[in-house]
Amino acid sequence: MRDDAHGSDARLRERGVVAGAPTQVRNHDGSGVATTDGPFLRSELPLAGVT
Repeated sequence: MRDDAHGSDARLRERGVVAGAPTQVRNHDGSGVATTDGPFLRSELPLAGVT
């Protein structure tokens, strides 16, 4: 599984995809920042094939 993931990453890089590029996030509504205890990411559905 790891080798498949690394292979996928290599194919994306060959196509010019830049992983880990800086991202700017805007808070258009001025709703502030919320922090919660728990996992970094939670989803009821699988994300990118990982459950």
